Amino acid sequence: MNTASRAVARILIWRPVLLAVYLASMVILARLLDPAAFGAFAIAAAVFWFADTLIDFGISAHLFRDPDTALPPDRLGAALGLWWATTFGTAVLVAAMAWTTGYWGWITGVSEALWIILLALPFAPLIKLRETRALRALDTSVLAWLPVAGAVAGLAVSVTGALWGLGASALAAGLVAERATLFVVLAAVFRESAKVRPQASGWAPLIRFGSAFTATTLLPKITDVARLSIVGATLGAASLGVLNRALQVANLNDRVVLEAVLPVAMPVMADAMRGGATAQEVYATKIDYLAALCWPAALAIIVLAEPLVLVLLGPTWAEAIVPVQILAAGALTYPVNRMSAKFFALVGLERPMLRIQIIQQGVLLILMGIGAFHSLAAVCLAIVTAQAAKALQVTIVLKRHVPADRAALRAAVGRGMAIAAATAIGPGIAVHALPIDGAAGQLALGLVMGTAGWIGGVAVTRHRLGAQLWALRKGFAGAA
Repeated sequence: MNTASRAVARILIWRPVLLAVYLASMVILARLLDPAAFGAFAIAAAVFWFADTLIDFGISAHLFRDPDTALPPDRLGAALGLWWATTFGTAVLVAAMAWTTGYWGWITGVSEALWIILLALPFAPLIKLRETRALRALDTSVLAWLPVAGAVAGLAVSVTGALWGLGASALAAGLVAERATLFVVLAAVFRESAKVRPQASGWAPLIRFGSAFTATTLLPKITDVARLSIVGATLGAASLGVLNRALQVANLNDRVVLEAVLPVAMPVMADAMRGGATAQEVYATKIDYLAALCWPAALAIIVLAEPLVLVLLGPTWAEAIVPVQILAAGALTYPVNRMSAKFFALVGLERPMLRIQIIQQGVLLILMGIGAFHSLAAVCLAIVTAQAAKALQVTIVLKRHVPADRAALRAAVGRGMAIAAATAIGPGIAVHALPIDGAAGQLALGLVMGTAGWIGGVAVTRHRLGAQLWALRKGFAGAA
């Protein structure tokens, strides 16, 4: 097992545990808090991820792309110094947003949640320094289980706050507890990073790269804040809370697989290209793997939407069923859209990616603004339409700059479609054909049959993912 495979294996070992904590969080908190609390937190969380992206300023991506095997202390010091500078500026901006929530037209509870989330920002530079150094070396021995520790701490604090009646502030406090846990563990394990001193020099190359990269990655975050504010202002806090929970259920696809590999995606792609792989080979591999993972999961969630919502959120959230089905369809664009910004950065196409983001986010804002005056389902349809528009633009740009092997892409698409069909048959039978009483029984049987169908589809199509997973299974003991 090579270094990249071992890095992914370590993460996948802990993925079921993290997923269990995440599902427990959904089940418990959905029964303790009302939709309005989730609506207020949705805006506050969007502001936090906007702030986190602004703080990073593309510095991590720049360090991943650096051809040197070991980064010199002065380069690390420059990165840390710029991280602290962006953290200070971002904290001032978030504080101003929290202070002026009345002018933004935000719903009740957002201001309090933002003041609490502000406490999480100072952890960012120290977390990013340690994470980046570990990921450059593809060392996930700690990063594999660290999200579990953070999620448990966040859940404990959120549940405690919810029981005290803190509403959205309880969720914000949980987010702060999660970030604090990450910092404490990373500081204890990677003590050598404490020797890195922030520097006010050497920022020029970081700023040149980061300006374009951050503009690309920041646009979706800005749009998130804007579109959630629009939905909250037009449809109300409760509808925004339903949208937030529907997104969480529809994005189980992300939670199960993609969030496991996203942290190591850019380091692995960069390592492959440093090892001689062409950009076309890396892109074709990305499409092949994501089609086999995302399409089956999307169809399964669409078919199982009703039992998923009733089991995870409860009967009072039945309004989220149709939004979940619509939003899950957006995952059909994931093979093209996911990791596209990271891939474009690796091949020097930051500015074309920026143009794509500007167009896509503009389309999203316009469509969501129109949809918000109709219904929540129309808002969800606007999100999916914007995702499809982005996939089309990414395909056009890559066809011009990184022409891929069409035969390889057609084969990847064919395999993905076959595996998706094999996966969806079982859940469809469990929900619509078998006389099973209760959502829990339908969900359990549907998941079992869907998993069996996915394994069968991978085996029949002889997808390389099957051999890779078998190799990972045999290497789990060594990776742990």
